[in-house]
Amino acid sequence: MEKSSDTILVTGAAGQLGSELLRVLQASRVAFTATDVHESDTGFPIELCDLRSSEDIRALLSSRDISAVVHLAGVLPTDFLAEPVEGTAINVGGSINLFREAIRAGIRRFVFGSSLSVYGSESRIVDEGSSVAPDDPYGAAKHLVEVVGERLHYSRQIEFAALRIARVVGPGAMSKSSAWRMELLDPQVNRVSLPFAPSARIAMVHVAEVAKMLLLLATNPTLRWTIYDTPAEIWSINALQEALERHTNKNLVLGGQTEGGAVCTGERFRNEFHFALVEIFSYLTLTRV
Repeated sequence: MEKSSDTILVTGAAGQLGSELLRVLQASRVAFTATDVHESDTGFPIELCDLRSSEDIRALLSSRDISAVVHLAGVLPTDFLAEPVEGTAINVGGSINLFREAIRAGIRRFVFGSSLSVYGSESRIVDEGSSVAPDDPYGAAKHLVEVVGERLHYSRQIEFAALRIARVVGPGAMSKSSAWRMELLDPQVNRVSLPFAPSARIAMVHVAEVAKMLLLLATNPTLRWTIYDTPAEIWSINALQEALERHTNKNLVLGGQTEGGAVCTGERFRNEFHFALVEIFSYLTLTRV
């Protein structure tokens, strides 16, 4: 790809969010460079880069004129818990390497794909002013990168914005332990197992909506804040089960997990960008019974 002052670098481009963001960037005619540590069948060229290697990152950035980074690469929660040392090396160490090399290359903005897990696993309604209380290594790593990014932002080394993402549903999910996130809206899947009890409450957002949010954070001329929660839909599992079983042929098999984690509506993002969230079920071709 030719150099362009508007080129966006997407890390973790082979993942669920990354591959969807590439589609949104292409549709918006925004130039991009995609990178991941794995080969991919996204349909887009992806350059291999291990973020644990500053040399890899430097080589990637030196041949392009990148204006913004959207950093989505990282180890997912289940794998992070299984291998916390390796997870930290990638999710924290890789992010620090990317910060360092992005600043060295003169990149203007760094958008970080964070998570509502920074608020902890307790079920509560949150906004960006709520206390941060991660209670697992994955959430703690996300928050640490946020803290570093904010410090770099306020010291004027690079513009930084973190998007704290709710549970993402839709195609392309990579985690086998959370297959329900993809199956929930898949018309070909009739039986979906959720780990949650009927009383649990979760915040969900479709992957395509998150990609739109990331595009706005990467390309908007100015940003008012450094931290944003995603606009999301808040569902009780009981209501979700009733809605799906009433209007589709899906059968939800529920578990016993009573805590669904923090939930949010994302009013800060909605207000600043006049963002109208497309409802999750708008992405599902309902098979009525």
